[in-house]
Amino acid sequence: AFCYHRIIIMSVNRELLCLCKKLNANRAIAEKADYFLRKLDRKTNGSMGSMDTLKYLICVDLAFRDLQQQWDVAIANTLGLKSQQYNMAFTKIQNKLNITKNQTLSFRDLAQQFKCNHIREMFDKIYKKYQSKKIQQLPLLQRKNTDLTTPYHKAAVFWVVAAKHGKIKVNVAKLCNVMHCEQKRFEALCTDVRKVCFESAAGSDAVNSGVNNPRKRNRTQMESEINEQDDGSQFCDEYETRAQRKHKAWKQRMLQQTDQRRATEQRSNAKKRKIAKLEQ
Repeated sequence: AFCYHRIIIMSVNRELLCLCKKLNANRAIAEKADYFLRKLDRKTNGSMGSMDTLKYLICVDLAFRDLQQQWDVAIANTLGLKSQQYNMAFTKIQNKLNITKNQTLSFRDLAQQFKCNHIREMFDKIYKKYQSKKIQQLPLLQRKNTDLTTPYHKAAVFWVVAAKHGKIKVNVAKLCNVMHCEQKRFEALCTDVRKVCFESAAGSDAVNSGVNNPRKRNRTQMESEINEQDDGSQFCDEYETRAQRKHKAWKQRMLQQTDQRRATEQRSNAKKRKIAKLEQ
């Protein structure tokens, strides 16, 4: 703990001071966060619109990252880390301050901390693979505004690779704490990493194994021979049969609609006859 009244004398922003108290931050964090906030205010004339409420927490977050200290994610979640705007605001403020993007622990440091040194070379490889595959899956317009280098993506890749290749179950809460991640979004990205890097690869392997299977290749050759011998009438018959089925279905629908109309007309005629009899 440190003396908060001294920081007040040093004119640290009150919002920052309140956040630092709640996050049990030390004096160095508070001073660094205040430095980031002053620099940000100079560049934005003190206003960031709808992001004003988050800028204080983001400056504290950046201070923790800059000094390579961990914060309590559970407390940070209650202060605004879970906000849907947080990641967009974080990136925008980071760019305004010209801070090196997503200054977090490297894969090498994470591997050492979570005892995954035997597969440390795999993390960067899978990370690059995920980024290239994911960006190709996105529409062209969305690619420009998509950032796949966030701490969330990095943490998700680390966790999935550690589980798949290292057979190590990394503590999720501890990893999120180290990488300053909100757990629900982290878990969603883990699912995405598995789908892009491993499930799609498994699918392609299955297809390739089918192609390389001699039995299947022989069957394909047999089918091609049959098709070569065919005079083309098979395709035409199949096409005509489909057309006939469609015509039959249309005919049934028309008959049903005709029957319904007739039944409605009969009911209305019966009512009219009843009314006519009563009037007589």
